[in-house]
Amino acid sequence: MYVRHDGGAGLGAPHQHEPGPGDRATGWEDFDEEEAFTVGERVSNLLRLVYARRGFKKSDEFDLSPRFLEITRVSSAKEKGIAPYLPAMVDEYYRLQG
Repeated sequence: MYVRHDGGAGLGAPHQHEPGPGDRATGWEDFDEEEAFTVGERVSNLLRLVYARRGFKKSDEFDLSPRFLEITRVSSAKEKGIAPYLPAMVDEYYRLQG
């Protein structure tokens, strides 16, 4: 379920909606899921370029707030938190990003 521009609820995917005032104002009434992923990929690539230029390294990925490493209350990691999984997650991220 998602919220329509007029405040009502609807069923289906959020990108399947009637164009609202915000869509018409921005010209995004035909902005679809594929375009959203393209935008996300471009943002990610630009951030990587900025970080690389500033000397950001893979090891900097582990410089996190302790709050992010706390033990979670839900999911399969509820007894351990994210800390034991973080190195593999960072490796996988860098592998996927190329």
